[in-house]
Amino acid sequence: MKKQGESEFREVNLSRHPVPRDTEVILSTGSGGGWGDPLERDPGMVQWDVIEDFVSISAARERYGVVLGDDGSLDEAATRALRSALAARSAAAGTAAHKTLSDAP
Repeated sequence: MKKQGESEFREVNLSRHPVPRDTEVILSTGSGGGWGDPLERDPGMVQWDVIEDFVSISAARERYGVVLGDDGSLDEAATRALRSALAARSAAAGTAAHKTLSDAP
């Protein structure tokens, strides 16, 4: 962001930062389906996504295997247990799908 009269752009978090009139902003956004296994995303980053309203608490649990309290606190032990269960379920489904495909005529 570069305010009127400033010569250099500076990085700011625009999701929580008002932008004054006549300010120049360069905005880069992500798109697509993400990168990598959601169960490997840093739980603290998922927690931050919830705080920033990018992801709901239920989506954090269902998609990323991250358990947060009603107050947004990270439950590390429950997150490890849930991620382990989800990874096992995913591996079992992958194995079953692989057998189905390889057994097809």
